[in-house]
Amino acid sequence: MATALQWFLACLLLMLSGLMELRAMASPPHRVDTFTNYGPGTDCRVGARVIPNGEVFTDPSLSRCLLHQCYFGSSFIYSEGCEDSTGGCHAVGEQWEENCISYTCTKTAIGGYNYYQPILQKARCRDANGHCHDQGQVFSYVLRGRRHNTCRCSVTNDRILYRCF
Repeated sequence: MATALQWFLACLLLMLSGLMELRAMASPPHRVDTFTNYGPGTDCRVGARVIPNGEVFTDPSLSRCLLHQCYFGSSFIYSEGCEDSTGGCHAVGEQWEENCISYTCTKTAIGGYNYYQPILQKARCRDANGHCHDQGQVFSYVLRGRRHNTCRCSVTNDRILYRCF
């Protein structure tokens, strides 16, 4: 498992490269070895667990969206992806929307490890009824406990600002 310093350096590198655009992500990036040997023989060992040859499994210390398959004592990545805020999984390259914000699942290799992370693609504004709107559109919105019917929003970096008139 990566140390806190390694995780911090990886996040810093991602921020500097422009890949980490959203402050409040569904989950931190998950570090994953591309090949892990759990021991000789036909079964695989993951901590105290013994995984039978051929079985597809998750490693509890990693993302639940990363599946491994045991193959004669070694594990290989069977499928990989990013976890969203509801616990759902999305394949690398897949795009999805949550609460009017669209993300794409990305895979980045840093220092011999793979990191899986949802990257913000487009942020839209959410009205009082839960519908999504682009910047500049007029819609209803509840602000400070009061419903306003002529509101607009602007999206700047990772912030959505609502203005009601």
